[in-house]
Amino acid sequence: MSLKELAEFLIKSIVFYTDSVVVEMNESDDRVIVLIAKVNEADIGRVIGKDGKVINAIRTLLQEASSLKNNQYVKFEIEKC
Repeated sequence: MSLKELAEFLIKSIVFYTDSVVVEMNESDDRVIVLIAKVNEADIGRVIGKDGKVINAIRTLLQEASSLKNNQYVKFEIEKC
């Protein structure tokens, strides 16, 4: 499972509007991967969570999955679509 697929799976598990979830992956450097998740405006609060706990947990999981495979740094961002 790629990082993009993992991020998409984690976010779709949380949100109500799963059809609007789109994850884009950009490799800006050979050591940095940028994942941008676009979700429905109504679901942004669910993805961020109280005090940012949910998004921080997702970032931690993505970072650990990346370091196990390729030893790369992952930046994860959310946008509304």
